Amino acid sequence: MRSVYLLSICFLLAALLWAVQLPVSSYGLVQTLAVPGADFSSAEDELLHAGQTAVPALKNGLTSPITSVRLRCARVLALNSDSSGEDALLDDLRSPSLETAATAEVYLLSVWERRDSPAPAVRARIAWLESGRKDAEEKTLLTECLSRNPGWVGGYIHRAHAYLRDGEVMEARHDALVALALDANQFEAMQVLAQVFLLLNSPQDAYACLEQAVRINPRLRTNLREDIRDVFKALDAEKDRLRRERKRERPAV
Repeated sequence: MRSVYLLSICFLLAALLWAVQLPVSSYGLVQTLAVPGADFSSAEDELLHAGQTAVPALKNGLTSPITSVRLRCARVLALNSDSSGEDALLDDLRSPSLETAATAEVYLLSVWERRDSPAPAVRARIAWLESGRKDAEEKTLLTECLSRNPGWVGGYIHRAHAYLRDGEVMEARHDALVALALDANQFEAMQVLAQVFLLLNSPQDAYACLEQAVRINPRLRTNLREDIRDVFKALDAEKDRLRRERKRERPAV
């Protein structure tokens, strides 16, 4: 009887140590993110694997005066579907520091690519098909993946681009809208919708999509300069068409 009692105490102590150790180790891993030359990738993977037990340490890291620590903690939180992480990255997109804004953009894109996604090997296969413009194979594989991972935002963006390249405009529109339903800040989906609306001769809607994308990510203002120019050309053409129609409808004096 006494041995059973002692065994129960040992199990209890082990459970307490495990419960305490995980949060403590998470704070240590967050501190590792500030050490020059540290293995940041391994630390981030361990924090991600720790799940909810690492959230307090990661949220504390959001207040770090070291920008790289704050950004890395935000990415891990966002990958864990914690909204505070994505909100922090979205805020940093508007940072006056070009380096901070650029890193925040890269991290956000990586979150949308990895969160609720298939295995890394499958994502690599999709990237290879995309680079080789093997659109039919890519769409087939993406459709299979999205049936198993319906919350994968990046998958819908990949397939929307493949649809656009094949001229399947309405299918691209559908996937862009699904991506936005999953994440309303997905500025890539807004860019896809802008292209769709241009192809559908709706330049005002295209402009609204680009305007919203730039509002979320001001860095796109430079990257989308050509797209914005195309939209303005389409808007001018639409104005000319409406003027001609009004002129034809005007009664002769």
